[in-house]
Order: sequence, then C-alpha cells, then structure tokens
Amino acid sequence: MTPVRIAIALVAIAALAFGGWWLASSGNEIATLRGHTAVVRAVAFSPGGTRLASAGDDGTVRLWDVNTRQLARTWDAHTGKVRAVVFDPAGKWLASAGSDGKVKVWDPDADAPTATWDASPKAVECLAVSPDGAYLAAAGVDKKVYIWSVKERTAVRALAGHVHHVHGLSFSGDGKRLASGSEDGTIHVWDWQSSVTIKVLSTGKRHVHGLFRTADGKELVACVGGSGLQLWDWATLAPRDAHFQQAGLAMAGATTPDGRTFVTVHEDLAVRFWDPVGGEKLKAFRGHRELPLCVAVSPDGTTVATGAVDKTVKLWATPAR
Repeated sequence: MTPVRIAIALVAIAALAFGGWWLASSGNEIATLRGHTAVVRAVAFSPGGTRLASAGDDGTVRLWDVNTRQLARTWDAHTGKVRAVVFDPAGKWLASAGSDGKVKVWDPDADAPTATWDASPKAVECLAVSPDGAYLAAAGVDKKVYIWSVKERTAVRALAGHVHHVHGLSFSGDGKRLASGSEDGTIHVWDWQSSVTIKVLSTGKRHVHGLFRTADGKELVACVGGSGLQLWDWATLAPRDAHFQQAGLAMAGATTPDGRTFVTVHEDLAVRFWDPVGGEKLKAFRGHRELPLCVAVSPDGTTVATGAVDKTVKLWATPAR
C-alpha cells in the first residue's frame, strides 16, 4: 500500500472513530432501518413486540416488522412534523401527534385513521396513554395538557400551569396521576380527573426533555441536563438522591421491563445503559451520525430502538446483566 493510500485509510478510520460512529458500537447494533426522509422524533414498540412505529419530520408514521426488519406500512399522518407516537396497552391502536396540533388514532392494519382529535391550536410534542388505555394525554407548544377519552372520542380536560413548552408526559402506574415536564424547569403532578395540581417538582431550572416511570411504577424519571436523569418517588413525590455519573443532557429515556436497566440517548450521540439503583453506567454505544432524539425498549427487554436527526432508526441488543 502506498503512503497516500495508508494516509487515506487512517483518515477513514479516524472519521469512523470520532465523526459520529464508534467502531465499538457494532457489537450491539442489530440493524439500521431506513425509510424516513427527515428527522426521526419518536419510536414505540407494540405491546406484543412484533411491530415498531417510528415518526418524524417527513410527516409520516412508519410501521416496521421487528422480526424481518421490513417496512410494513406507511401513513402520511400529519401536515408537518410528527413529534410523538404511542401504542395502547392492548396493542389494538396507536396514536400519533404533530405540528398540526392534531392527534390521530390508527388501527395498525388499516390505511386511514380511525379517529382524529383537534387537540391543540399549536404543535403537540408529547403523548401518553393511561394504563387502562381509556385516555390519551397530549401537550406541547401552547403549554397546556389535554386529556381525551378514547372511547367517547371527546376532550375531557385541559390542564394549565406551565409557562413554557411541555416535552414530557407520564401517567402513574394506577393511572390516577399525570406528570407533565416542561422547558420551564418544572414537573407538574396532576390529579387530572379533578384538574388539581398535587405538587410542582423542580429540576433546578433544567429543561425536561422527557418523562417515564420505572417498571414497577414506583418512581418517576425525568430526562434533563447535568446529571441526565432525576428521580422522584411516585407515592410521596420526594426526590431520590440518584447520581448518574455526569451523563450530560439526556434527550429521552426508557426502562427495561424487568426494571434492572435504564436506557437513555444523549447529545454526544451515545446510547447509554444504566443501573437505576446506583446510577452506574453499564454500557455506552454510538452508531447514529447525528443527534438521537428518542428511545424505546421492546416488551421482552432484549431490543432497544432509537431514532435520530440522521433520518434512521437503529435497533440495538440490550447488554446482558
């Protein structure tokens, strides 16, 4: 090999190591799903784990067969960006929301939405479904949290209290409480059925980019800057003293079904796996060439899906504990 070719090879290796992918990531990266033509902002596994929904700035929701890794269906879902997608607990339907302020409900095997909810006058950025599948929560740019009855197909609540965009929603395990996290550095915990704010939690002025509850439903987790994750007890709403090794800004997070691992995506392009008890970083992988924005864990806990600014969805094998 000539000196010029050697130099080119070294540059290529350096680009792979430092320019967006790390070669070490290939061990746990299962597949890359390509099809979106713009940023991917949301991913969600079906309760059965056989399907994966992805959505993004191209206005589409795409449904993938997880086993074959093939695209099964594409919906031209919204006018403008699709910012959120969620399955109901029974897997009978999924909902999407976007910049057009609408929430649409889809039968996974049908071509058209089964219901459309004009949820907000501005962009909807996050969704959550109650544990019994009876209610959808939606929130976003106009700072309010809206609750919709899936059965009755009517709006039942509008909760006001935030002073900036809302980026995260999570129902408690029993469905009686709803948490909403915002750019204003607060998490409002609502008795949503009576429209009462139970408590306002502070993240120390750090923006909340996402919320999820632990697998046992006992704790609420916020994705924020600094430590990356902050935790509260769902019953008492007391903060948990948790340190996640200076993880930096977490864009989104999820938990494995057995509760033994948290998974987060970060501004440094990393997909990180954590011990939720001690905050120990278990593994970190890189594969996306641009910022990952969303993450989901399969119902059996073996597979993680991430979506990113690079227009791709990646599947990862969850590291063994």
